Amino acid sequence: MIRDKEIEAINLKLDKNENALDINKLLISNDNDLIPLKSHLNAEMLSASIRNQIAKSDLLGAPSTCDTSFINLNRIKDESSKSEFTIRTITNDLKNLNVVKTNLSNSMTTLKQFQLLVNLTTQLQDQLDNHSYSTILKPLQDLNSLSASLSPLARVPRVADVLTHAQMSQAKLRDQLVREFKGYWSSSLPSSLDMGGERQRKTTRDAARLMDNLGDQVKLNIIDWFNSYILRDYRRIFSPADEAGQLDNIARRFSWFNRILKQYQDQQELSHIWPDHWNVRSSLLAKFIHYTRQDLQIVLHKSVVNVDSLVEAIRVTKDFESQMQKKVNITFDDEGKLQPISTAYQDVFHIYISHQDKALADVFSGFSDTTAQQSNQETKSAPVLESSGDLFLNYRQIFSQCATLTNGKPIVELSKLYKKWLKVYANDILKVRMNVGINARKSLESKVNFNEISSAGLVINTSDYCLSTASQLEEKLQEYVPLSFKEQISFEEEREMFNTVISNCLQRCLHNFELGVEEPLQEMSRVQWSQIGTSKKSAQNITSVTNPSAYVAELTQAIANLSSSVKQVIDQRKYYRSFLDKAVSLAVALLTRIIVKSRPLSPLAAEQLLLDLQMIRQAFLDSMDGGREAGTSTSAFARHVNRAFVPIETLLKVVLAPSVPAEAFVQSYTTLIADNSDRNLQKVLEMKGLSKKDQAQLHEIFKAVTSAESQNQLNSTSFLNNLDMDPPNRSLVSLPSITTKSEDKDAYTPLDSTNSSKNASPAVPMFSDFKKLFLRKN
Repeated sequence: MIRDKEIEAINLKLDKNENALDINKLLISNDNDLIPLKSHLNAEMLSASIRNQIAKSDLLGAPSTCDTSFINLNRIKDESSKSEFTIRTITNDLKNLNVVKTNLSNSMTTLKQFQLLVNLTTQLQDQLDNHSYSTILKPLQDLNSLSASLSPLARVPRVADVLTHAQMSQAKLRDQLVREFKGYWSSSLPSSLDMGGERQRKTTRDAARLMDNLGDQVKLNIIDWFNSYILRDYRRIFSPADEAGQLDNIARRFSWFNRILKQYQDQQELSHIWPDHWNVRSSLLAKFIHYTRQDLQIVLHKSVVNVDSLVEAIRVTKDFESQMQKKVNITFDDEGKLQPISTAYQDVFHIYISHQDKALADVFSGFSDTTAQQSNQETKSAPVLESSGDLFLNYRQIFSQCATLTNGKPIVELSKLYKKWLKVYANDILKVRMNVGINARKSLESKVNFNEISSAGLVINTSDYCLSTASQLEEKLQEYVPLSFKEQISFEEEREMFNTVISNCLQRCLHNFELGVEEPLQEMSRVQWSQIGTSKKSAQNITSVTNPSAYVAELTQAIANLSSSVKQVIDQRKYYRSFLDKAVSLAVALLTRIIVKSRPLSPLAAEQLLLDLQMIRQAFLDSMDGGREAGTSTSAFARHVNRAFVPIETLLKVVLAPSVPAEAFVQSYTTLIADNSDRNLQKVLEMKGLSKKDQAQLHEIFKAVTSAESQNQLNSTSFLNNLDMDPPNRSLVSLPSITTKSEDKDAYTPLDSTNSSKNASPAVPMFSDFKKLFLRKN
C-alpha cells in the first residue's frame, strides 16, 4: 500500500513543475522515489511467503500431534478405571466391615438380653415365692419387653427354652395373683373398716398393678369375676320368680345397687386398689343393667302388667338411668353394647298405647255427644270446633308423657294411634257437623241454606287447623325417633282426608251459590232475546243499549250477598279464593246455557248481553276487593275472571258482527274465534239465526278462506268445541256424599288439592269445571 507521505511528496512535485519540460525530470524523480517502495514491497512479499511456509509445515505436523493426544487420553482413561475399581473395592470392604460390626453389636446385645432374660426369670421365680409384689413390677415389665425382643429367635433351642420358662413364670404369677385377689375379695377383709389394714390393701393394690401388665384378658377376666361376685346376692334377692323381683319393686332394685355402688366408691377412695383406667365402676353398672334388663324381660313376659305400674316403672327406670349417666359418666346406646334398661319396656309398650286408645275413645264419645246436642240448635259462627283443640290438647299431653317414657319404635306406634283418631275425627265429627248445617232449618224467603254455609265455614276452618297441626305433630314425632324410623311417621293420608272434607264443604257452598242465583237467572231466561230490536209491537223493542237488563241488578246483588256470606265464615283467604274461582266458572256456565237456549240472538240482544256480562264480571271482582289480603292475589283473581268471561263474550261479539258482507263476517270469525272448524262456524250461525241459504253461502266463503295458505295459522279447535247447543236443564253442582263412619275413610280422595293448598289459585279456563255437562252425547 502507498503510504500517505509518498502521496504527499508526489503532489508537492506536481505543484512545483507546472511546465511540460519538467515532466521528464518529474518522471526521473519519481522512478528514484519508487525504488525504496519496491524494496519495501519485496520485503513484505518475502515475509508473507515465509509465514506461508511455516503454516504449511505446522499443518503437515498436526496429525502426529492428534495421535499423541489420543494416546495420552487413553492412558488417562485406563488409569481412571483402575482407580475406580480400587475405590469400589475399598468401599465394599468398608460396608462389610460395618455389617460385621453391626452384627457383632447385635449379637452382643442379644446375648446380653438373653442373659438378662435368664436372670429376670430366675429373679421373678424367687420373688413369687416370697410374695414380693411391690418389687416384681419393674422386673415383670422388663421381662415382657425382653420376651418380645427375643421372640424372633424362638427357633433357637436354647432361646426357646428360656422363653418357655419365662412364660411359665408369668402364668404362675397370673394364677397366684388371681387366686390371692379372689381370696381377698371373698374374705371378710373388704367389709372391715380398714379393709384388712394398710399392708393388705397395699398387697392387693400391687397385685392389681401387676395384672395390668399380664395382658388385657387377665384384667377383663378379673373385672368380670369381681362384678359377678359383687352382684351375686342381687340375682338371688331379685329373682324374677320372687316377689322382690316383680315390676312393682323396680325401685328397690335401684336402691340396692346405689348402696352397692356407694360401698364400692368408699372402698376405692380408701384403698385405691382398682386402677382408674380399668373403669371398674362403669363395668359394674353395665353388668347390673344387663342383669336387670334380662330379669325385666322375663317379668314383663310372664305377668299381666297394669298400665299405671308400667308407666311408674318406666319413670323410675328413666330417673335411675339419668342419675347413672351423671354419676358414672356413661352414655347409653339403644342399638349398641350398653343398652339402657328401659329398652326392655318397648316390647310391652303396646299396653300403654292401648290404654291411650281407650282414653281417646272416651274423649271422642264426648265429642259425639256434643255434636248430637248441637244438631237441633241453630248454627252459630265460630272460628273452629272446640273439639279440635281438645283433640290436639290430648295428643300433646299423651306425647309429652310418652316422650319421657320411651323413644324409637313405640313413637311410631303412637303415630299410628294418632292417625287412627284423626281419621275418626274427620269422618265422625267433621262430617257429622256438616250434616248439622244441611239439616238445619232453612229460611222461608230464600232457597239458600245459610246455616249450611256457616257450618261449611266452621268445618273448613277446623279442617285447616287439623291440617296444619297434623303437619307440626308429624315433625315433632320424627324428632324423637332414629333416622331409620322417620319414614314410618307420616300423616299424608290424613291430610288428604282433611283436604277432601274442605273440598266437600266448598262444594256445599257452591251448591248454595247456584241456588242463590237461580231466580235472577230464571228471569234472564224469560227474556225474548231473539225479539229485541226486531219487533215494533213488542215491549222489548229497543233501538240502542244504554243500561243493563233488569235481572242484572238482582243477580249482582245475589253474587255479592252469597260471596260475603262465605267470606265471613272462612278464615283462610285461600279457601275463599277457591270458592270464588269455582263460583265464577259456575256463573259463566249457567249464563252460557241460558244464552245458548235463547238463540237466535239479534245483534242488539248480543250487544245488550255484552253489557250485562260486564256488570256481572264487575260484581265478581268487587267480591274479592277489600279482603284480608290484597295485591298479587287480587290481581290473579282478576285475570281468572277475565279469562273465564272471554269465551262467552267472544261468542257474542261474533254474533254481533253483521253477516253482510259475508267476507267481512268470515274475517271477523277467523279473527275472534281463530279456528277453521266448519262445525264451530255452524254453531255461531245458529246463534245468529241465519237462513239456510245464507248459511250455505257463508260456509262456502269460510272454506275458501280457511283453505288459503295465508290462513294456515288457524287452529283446528277452539272453546266452541265444548259448547253444547242442547244443554240439559239440571243442577251443574253435584253434591258430595257425606258418610259419617270412620270405616269409610279409605274411600275419600281430594277434589281440589291445588286450590286448597295455595293462596293464589290458578285461573280456571272456560267450561273447565263443568265441561262434561256441555258435551254432546253421541
